[in-house]
Amino acid sequence: MTYYKGEKRVSTNKINETHLEKLHTMNLHGEYFKQQLEIPNVNIELSNKWLANSYLRSETESLICAAQEQTLATNYLSTKIWKIGNNPTCRLCRKENETIQHIVSGCEMLAATQYTRRHDLIGKYIHWTILKELGAKVPTTWIKHQPKDTVIHTDTTVLWDKPIITHKKVKHNRPDIIIHNTNTRECLLIDIAVPNCTNITKKEAEKITKYRDLEIELQKCWDLKKIRTIPVVIGALGTVSQRIEDNLKQISPNLHFDTIQKTAVLGTAHILRNFLTRKDLDP
Repeated sequence: MTYYKGEKRVSTNKINETHLEKLHTMNLHGEYFKQQLEIPNVNIELSNKWLANSYLRSETESLICAAQEQTLATNYLSTKIWKIGNNPTCRLCRKENETIQHIVSGCEMLAATQYTRRHDLIGKYIHWTILKELGAKVPTTWIKHQPKDTVIHTDTTVLWDKPIITHKKVKHNRPDIIIHNTNTRECLLIDIAVPNCTNITKKEAEKITKYRDLEIELQKCWDLKKIRTIPVVIGALGTVSQRIEDNLKQISPNLHFDTIQKTAVLGTAHILRNFLTRKDLDP
């Protein structure tokens, strides 16, 4: 950077702080960033790491940033802010307001397809990493990996999206991944979620509570010394809690946070592109 005579030297950090302060004063565009400060135990540095480490295409990065600042042409924005529309409701479900938050994680019409695809891609990477670490035969890249519902390697069994039968019936018996080591008599229940960014800490707590009954039953049925539930929760626009890195390390030291966050963000970008180009469904 060139400084002319008499010009004060201003650090990049100071410029960034000034821009962020101005952003926080904006009711619409700054809402996402203000919410980040209000979420309990959020890790802001890691939440924004995808901007520096994911090496996304410029158009994808721009799309996610526009989603964070709520500048995409949703029905809600067109009707309530731009005053050029007449119906703020979602063009798919027709029930809720078509906000960015609704599109990326709240539309019931996308739950079984687009949200599941994003969720399963993260699960596929985690499953591939676990098997690779165990020494099981896997493809050279996780993208080509097709998880099997049961993989047994030496003294470890890895289950993928498989309901577990216990003596006492429990309501929630289908974690995304189960790792059961018969030698150490230890078990990990891994469950993945990509919720609205404001719900990440709530979702982590929900996952742990959700599988408590299954933990109790498996401990008795499988004669376990140790069992625990590990939630892997990434906000749809990248936000994560302070616990995310520790949770990933408990699963495998070879799991890369950058890959998981990038997969979630790319999945969200795919959802946004598909949704916002569905002009035929506009009210």
